[in-house]
Amino acid sequence: MLDKSNFYMSLGKNIEIARKEKGYSMDKFIEVANLGMSKSTLSAIENGKQQISAFQLYLVTEALDLKLSELLRGLEAMGHHDYANLLNKNDLNKLESL
Repeated sequence: MLDKSNFYMSLGKNIEIARKEKGYSMDKFIEVANLGMSKSTLSAIENGKQQISAFQLYLVTEALDLKLSELLRGLEAMGHHDYANLLNKNDLNKLESL
């Protein structure tokens, strides 16, 4: 079963892989995505050591030209389908309404 820490670790790795596939360095990606965070914060997110907000996740998906479901790809195979319980529900609702 996928727990909260494994969820964020897997999500972070998916973000890192997608960022690298687009050819973005961490600094360039922070700028392009307008994330307003430090390189160390992005590194912590990509390594699953820090949670990402729903709005930041929205910015990431926009910059990478991906759907949220594409970033969550592979997590279903780890035994967890209820992503809303792992993300802040208010933020998730805002993200889905954009």
